[in-house]
Amino acid sequence: VNQADILICVCPPHAAGDVAQSVVRHGYRGVYVDANAISPARSRSIADTVQAVGAQFVDGSIVGPPAWEPGTTRLYLSGGQSRTVAECFTDSPLQAVVLDGPLTAASALKMVYAAYTKGTTALVSAPPRPLLWARREEEAVICIRKDHRGRITALSDGSLACHRPLSRDDRSAD
Repeated sequence: VNQADILICVCPPHAAGDVAQSVVRHGYRGVYVDANAISPARSRSIADTVQAVGAQFVDGSIVGPPAWEPGTTRLYLSGGQSRTVAECFTDSPLQAVVLDGPLTAASALKMVYAAYTKGTTALVSAPPRPLLWARREEEAVICIRKDHRGRITALSDGSLACHRPLSRDDRSAD
């Protein structure tokens, strides 16, 4: 581990912290790239862990299929040594993209991308019959009812009943 200038961690998201701890136990002081699908807060925590022993941290996120062909997969990078890491992928099928922004910008981008793609897929693949969808997030409940054409026809302000029909203002935003 200590002979490497750059370590890139790609593992199941639940193991990202354990991998970082293992690298720290070995006293690694090079560039540590966490390219896992984790939240910006978790990425920041891992950054603090590896930086505490003198390693430099780069946040990464991989978007796309396995990088067998150029132009299909990107590795977004943020952090002080992002350009150094990106240079490792010059002339490879994986396109490294350096992001300007905070240390955890790559993880934030991955979360936004995942929400967009999964949300779009859910909306597009919804059955053509009325659908009631509810999601609880930090005690807030969002309910949406769709008509047979997939248009939103009712919203709820927090109850699971979803009885409030859309006003003209709500429908114009649709």
